Amino acid sequence: MAPKSSMMDDQLPPAESLVRPGPVPIESIRVEDKIYSARQLADLHPGGSLFIKAFSGRDASQAFLTYHRRQFPHTSDIAKAAFEEVDDTVKYTKDDNQDFMELCDRVAKVLPRLKSFAPWHYYLKVTFLLSFVIGLESYMH
Repeated sequence: MAPKSSMMDDQLPPAESLVRPGPVPIESIRVEDKIYSARQLADLHPGGSLFIKAFSGRDASQAFLTYHRRQFPHTSDIAKAAFEEVDDTVKYTKDDNQDFMELCDRVAKVLPRLKSFAPWHYYLKVTFLLSFVIGLESYMH
């Protein structure tokens, strides 16, 4: 038997939370509730243009947050130079990602981030393994 309609109404989220954000122009990129020029961000981004171009015309909020593990620096000179407009279709607050940021802080205490992708001894290990494999291959042939 189907539940009464009054019970269903109590379980539905409010109508304003069902509104989807508006589309992002192909030459722009959205981060949280702000639209930036993808071309200018790509030119100015310290890590190169690859990721900026990959998210051109899309919302890159979660990608930025998960890769950098920090809030987007909307007040930085790079962001100010590429800023186009505030997207009123997005309802965003700093508390939206608070639980993820807390998790990042906890993980950073156990696994600190380095300025490189790996600690120096990983590179030493890779060099040793590659040398060993190449030496073994040349010995066998």
